[in-house]
Order: sequence, then C-alpha cells, then structure tokens
Amino acid sequence: MKKLLSLCIVLVILILALGIQNADAATAMYTVHFNPNGGEVTPTEKQYPAETVLSDLPTPTRDGYNFTGWYLEDYYPLNYNESFDDYYGQPVVRLTPGTEAINGLLRTGETIVFDVTIDNTVPIFVDINDKRVDSSNYTIIGNRIFGKIEFTNSYYNSYNSNYGFLDIDCQETVTGYTVHDFKVYKGVVGSNPATGSTLTSDINVYAQWEEKTYHIVTFNPNNGNRPTDVTVEHNQTVARPAENPKKDNYDFVGWYYNTDNEYDFTQPVSDNLILRAKYNYSGAFHSIEAQMTEPTSVKDLPSELELGIEFLMYKELLLHPTLSDATVEEYLSPAGKLLFTIDSNGMLTPAEGLTEDDTISYTLTEEEKQMVAEDGYYFDSITISFVEGTVKPNYSFTEGNGQTYTIGSSSGPKFKANGDLSKLQGVLVDKKSVSDSDMKKESGSTIVTLNTSYADKLAVGDHTITFVYDDGECTANFKVAQAAAPAGDSTPQPAPEVQQPVAAAPTYTPSTGDKITTCYTTLIIAILCLISSVFYEKDLRRGKHSL
Repeated sequence: MKKLLSLCIVLVILILALGIQNADAATAMYTVHFNPNGGEVTPTEKQYPAETVLSDLPTPTRDGYNFTGWYLEDYYPLNYNESFDDYYGQPVVRLTPGTEAINGLLRTGETIVFDVTIDNTVPIFVDINDKRVDSSNYTIIGNRIFGKIEFTNSYYNSYNSNYGFLDIDCQETVTGYTVHDFKVYKGVVGSNPATGSTLTSDINVYAQWEEKTYHIVTFNPNNGNRPTDVTVEHNQTVARPAENPKKDNYDFVGWYYNTDNEYDFTQPVSDNLILRAKYNYSGAFHSIEAQMTEPTSVKDLPSELELGIEFLMYKELLLHPTLSDATVEEYLSPAGKLLFTIDSNGMLTPAEGLTEDDTISYTLTEEEKQMVAEDGYYFDSITISFVEGTVKPNYSFTEGNGQTYTIGSSSGPKFKANGDLSKLQGVLVDKKSVSDSDMKKESGSTIVTLNTSYADKLAVGDHTITFVYDDGECTANFKVAQAAAPAGDSTPQPAPEVQQPVAAAPTYTPSTGDKITTCYTTLIIAILCLISSVFYEKDLRRGKHSL
C-alpha cells in the first residue's frame, strides 16, 4: 500500500510540473526594440506574447522624411576590427564582418552600414577589398565617417575568398577609434518588413525613411495680377485658393491646367504645375460689318476685321484652297466664286464683277464668342459684302527720276510718267501742290516740265515730285543745285527766294484698327491554457492486512 501511495504522489508531482511548464510557455513575453534610425518614436520598446503576429506598431517621425515601415535585421555581425599604421603607405581602420559573410564577401544585392569615429585624425576615403568606394556613399563630418552602400556590383576579394574587409583610410596614424555601427546585411536594407512576422524571440526593428520631395504649384490669376506659388509635398494634394480671382467684365469659371481641362484638386501633385484662371466674358458684344470695295493692303485692315476673315476661313465660309500662281492667293465663297485675291506684296483686291449680293454672314455660338473674347475681341457676328473691284494701275516715272536741276538753267526740270494725262488730278512737289502757271503739261502719257521761275526758287538739295491720278499716283526724286560762279567772279550769288507754301490737296487716309494680342489591423492571438489537476486518496480499512 505504501508503494502505491508513493507512485501516486510521484504522478501528481509530474502532472503539476508539466502544467506549470505549459503555463510558463503560454505566458512567455518577448520584447520588440524600436530603432527610429534618425527619427523619434514612442515607446522605444514594447512586449508582446510569444507567437504574436506583429501589427499596429508605433509610427515614428523624422523631419523632412516620410516613414516607409519597420524592418527586421538580417545581417552578418561584426567579426573583428583592427588598425594599421601603414597599409600600402596609408594608415587605416579595418572592419570585417562575421564568418558567415566571409566566403564571397560583399556580393551584389547586399548592403553595408558603418559609423566610426577616429580619435586623433580625420578619415579621408573608404576602400572595400582594396577597391575605392565612391564618396557619394558616405559622409565625413570632422573625425566621424558614416554611410550605407547598396552593392550593385561585387567587391569580391580576388586575393582570398575567405577574407573580406572595409578599410577607412585616414590622414594620420590612428591612436584610437570607436565603431558605433557596422553590419553587412544579407539584402538591401528595408527588404524584410517586420509587420506580419511572427514573434519568437526578442528582436530589434529599424525604421526606414524616404526623403520628402516638394513641387511648386503656380496659380496664374490671368487678370494682370502677379501669380502665386504654393509649395506642395510630393503626392499630396494642393488646396484650392480660398478666394476666386476677379476680372472686369468677366465671370470666373475655374482653374485650368491647359486650355480645355479644369484641374481636379483631389488628385495628388507629382510634378511642378501651372494653373491658369479661366473666365467667361460677360460684357457687351458687337457686330463686324465691312464692305470690300477697292484694293487694300492687308496690313492696313483693322485687326478685328482680319480676325473675322480668319474666323470665316475657320468655318469654311471663306475658302483658300489653292495658289493660282506663285504670287497670288485666291479666296473663294463656299460656292466657289472668286471673292478677292492677295498678292505677294499683301495687297487685297476684290474680284471684278462682284455686287452687293456677294455677302458672307455668320453668327457666332456662345462657345465661339468666348473663344474670340479670350483673344481680346468681342464680336458676335460677321458680315462682309463685296462690290466690283478695280485694280489700281501701277503708275511709274519713265523719265526724269533722279535728275539734278541747276538754278539758272534755261529750261526747267522735265518729268514723264506712264499715266494718261486725262487722269492727272494734280502735281505735288515736296507734297505741296504746283499751280498750272508754274508748269507745262503735255500728253503722250504724262509729261510735266516745271517752269524755271518756279524751279529756281526751290531750296538747294533733295526734292520729290508726285503725279496724282484719279486711280493712283507715282513719285520721283530730283535734286536742285546751285549754279557755279564764273571764273574770277567773286560776287556772291543772291539767295533764292523762299517759295511760299501752297495748300496741299486734301487726301483721304483709311482708318485703322487695333491689333490682336489665354491627393493590422490584425487581431493578436492570445493563447489561454487551463491546466487542472485532481487527486483523490481513499481511507484504508481498519486492521492488519498483508500485501
């Protein structure tokens, strides 16, 4: 009986011990240490039950950076470090990673992180396996050097495949140094996220960051006021201005990033951007009415009429299909009737045989009116009529142009032009009318000889003479010279009498117009373990009994 009792007691003890062990396993806690990697985080560590799937981790902050996540360490630790007074003529501090990494050290896809302070001198550059590292991969501030190198090509040690190192070359012999950090990661830093991993031991997690970038959004009010620039973080939205811009006689429509597309302020900004205010004209419109009656230089057309003609061409009410020859462009009605031509000199000439019935009219739509108003013109209809046109003759001087008349000559200066004498309306010298009594006119085209009494009174120098016909004119140049004094005669010549101005013939000047100027939670699994133990001891019967 005593043996049975002893066996039961041992069994109870074993059951209780197993229960306690299971209870301890069920309530095991592990610590996650949060390394903000240049930022700030609260808390810096936190305990979680064993087998927890990590989620809902704290969010760190860092000025000028965006947090991209917590990542696990996965690296070869530091094996040993030493310094050399003279390594190939240069004092160095050498760092070597753990034995796991030595075989083929520092291969493509791996990352090395280091941070070292030299006590007495300054670091000047870095070698890996005697291969110089580009200075863009590290920073030197006084005696401290730190950096991160993501290997896109191998720094394999061709001399000894079981040995690899990073050398910090210094300016003077090193008397001491401190290694703040040195790790060779098995992959690019930030390749093994902590979120979603299962916790089986105490771990360190590291914050990863992405430097913030910014863009400029320019708001152009399009009303003569200065544009406004707004700085926006990359992939963030820009706020719509609190107040809409104003423009006299216009209603604000919206902010547009090109002529036809209004900007969507819910979209994230990924590049510099210019937004331009768009308006609808709310002022008065008027009609363009013009009659083409005679040859006119295109440059003399009012700018609004010129735009109107271009608009009729745009609507295919005025056709310009071909070049009839090398110098003349033809413009036709929709029915194919010639309305006018424009030559190489820009002269617009209505076609012959046109009447007032040859009229083109068009009324603009509301959209077209606003389109024209964006260019600074405010017409809502166009009417152009044509009448029979007459081409101006090409009058010119055939004789006398460029001649020199000498004061005191026996006959006056003579000029001949190719116009008919019957069409001659007058003669101008220096744009002043010449009376019939001061000249002689002859037919045979047009021949005009100025009387000597008139010519002698002209000032010495350059002059012009113009023949004015009823359908055109032409101009020539001539000079008046002082007569030479006779030999031995020092008597000064009398100054010529000053010709009295004669009223110029009235002229007609065609009117001209203005010119044109548009944005884990996962649940934690809790393990509940309940262990219960029941022991029952039965009373022995009274008396002696043998076993």
